[in-house]
Amino acid sequence: MSTGPMVVLTREKEDNDALALALAHKGVDVISIPCVATRYLVPDKIPDHCDAVTFSSRRGVRGIQKAGLLGKLLNSSPAPLLGVVGKSTGDELRKAGYEPDVQADPPEGRVLARILTKRLEPGQRVLTVRGNLRAGVMDGLLSDSGLEVVALEV
Repeated sequence: MSTGPMVVLTREKEDNDALALALAHKGVDVISIPCVATRYLVPDKIPDHCDAVTFSSRRGVRGIQKAGLLGKLLNSSPAPLLGVVGKSTGDELRKAGYEPDVQADPPEGRVLARILTKRLEPGQRVLTVRGNLRAGVMDGLLSDSGLEVVALEV
């Protein structure tokens, strides 16, 4: 083992790979010890219609797919506005065959909330697809603007 800098990465392997490679190219030793594991939840039900659907992570897209509900959620008429937090979440949605209407850059929930509050009218319903661990900033900003926020944990 070298005497130079060392970094321990604790996220899941696929989340660590790009950073581990970049650090290794800079001569930093990397140890990957995943301390997080994703277990998907199957929602009891989903709303009949939402004016917008947001995904705050790739895992949200995967979770709704694993539950077999992605098509039902996104193929309603009229189609909901699709918002994602960041490029990787957008890429995951594209892999599933759906193009996001809005992609927050920088990838932050508050940025997506700001965009959505300009595109939607008070009283419209926004479904936020997410995991059970979150900061909740986006939901608060959407609610404060008069939008109806419906959470869907996957």
